Amino acid sequence: LGMLGATALTLTALPLLFRRQSTRSTSSSVGALAGVWGGLALILRQLIRWVSPGVRHPAHLEDCARAVGWVQQGGTRAFGGDPGKVVLLGNSAGAHLASLLALDASKASTEIPSPLRGLIAISGIYCGQRFYQSWLMRHMFGYVFDDHPSWDDCFPLGRCPDPSDPSRPDSSSQLEGLCPVLLINAAFDVGLQPHAEDFAKRLRQCGAQVSGPVVLPGTDHFRMLPLLGRTQRS
Repeated sequence: LGMLGATALTLTALPLLFRRQSTRSTSSSVGALAGVWGGLALILRQLIRWVSPGVRHPAHLEDCARAVGWVQQGGTRAFGGDPGKVVLLGNSAGAHLASLLALDASKASTEIPSPLRGLIAISGIYCGQRFYQSWLMRHMFGYVFDDHPSWDDCFPLGRCPDPSDPSRPDSSSQLEGLCPVLLINAAFDVGLQPHAEDFAKRLRQCGAQVSGPVVLPGTDHFRMLPLLGRTQRS
């Protein structure tokens, strides 16, 4: 709720900012806009820390792995669930976690005992280097990975074999056991489309079955998930 409120504040503040800056110089408008974004980034950072204080990677991932393991061990049978037909779907940070889980499951993870049927990753954060290069992402979420010497290992792209690594000459088939992957992005996706392009390229280089990234027109990062499955109205 805190993140949604801050997002609403952002969308409300920007039109007001541009209206007030319409008679001023471009440089002052850009400076004011940067100030608004910077302030909101700090607000979001504190809200996120308040929601999950002290939590560091991979604690979130371990929680998700236990949940998937519970489903695969029959936890949803009473509700009509089939533990042999589990597809992971995640949006934004959820796509980051779902992708890490799928990669771990392809390596016979003890938390996820059965093969997954598929992965649908929407507007995910997959590349540690791109994450670190983004001032906004680094200052909002970077504290989660501060305890790790290599941020690359905390992201899906860093968990994939590197074809340029001479010590792994057979990397072209190392992810053949990965479940089929569908990558989706919003048209306005706060810089995350390159993440998906890099991730898809690496997965294909390692022998995985990948569709996408598919960019859905007329969508944005913040409203992407609620729009899924709805019939487009004329």
